[in-house]
Amino acid sequence: MSRLRFLASAAVAGMLFATAVPAVAAAPERSGPFATSGFFVVDCGEFAASVSYNVTTRYTRFSNSRGEVTKVQQFSSDPADVWMNLETQEAIVVRTRLVETWDAKTGQLTVVGFRYIANESGDGTTLQEVGRIVYSDQTERDVVSKAGQHQVFTEDLFGPALCDALG
Repeated sequence: MSRLRFLASAAVAGMLFATAVPAVAAAPERSGPFATSGFFVVDCGEFAASVSYNVTTRYTRFSNSRGEVTKVQQFSSDPADVWMNLETQEAIVVRTRLVETWDAKTGQLTVVGFRYIANESGDGTTLQEVGRIVYSDQTERDVVSKAGQHQVFTEDLFGPALCDALG
C-alpha cells in the first residue's frame, strides 16, 4: 500500500512538473541608438541664450514571462551641448551621460550618472548634477532619495542656473 501511495504521489508530481511553466522573464528588447541634433533659444530674462545639442539615446525594455513590462531603461550620451549668451557670445559646454530606469511596479524613476556637468573656459566645472536620484514618478518633481552632488535636480532649477552662469 505504501508503494502505491509513493507511485501515486510520484505520478501527480510528474504531471505537475510536466505542465509547470518556468517563471523566467523574457529577453530584454533593445532599440537604438538614435542620434538627435538640434538648436533652440532660451529666454534668460536680460538676454537670450542659444542651445545646440547632439544626443545619442538607446532603450532597453524588460518584461516578465507574461509579456508585461517590468522596467524600461534609457541610456543617454550628450557629450557637448553648447549654451551661448547671444549678446556677449560667452559660452558654456554642458555634458550628459546617464541611465534612467523606470520601474513599472513602483512607478519610480531612477537617474544614475552625470546628468549635467557644465564647464566655463578658465573657470572649469561650474555646475554638477552627478550621482543617483530616485524620483517618485516620471515628472521628476518629487525626490525620494539622492546621493552625489546635486545642484539642479529638477528641470526648473537647471535653466536658471545656466542663465546665471552666462549672465
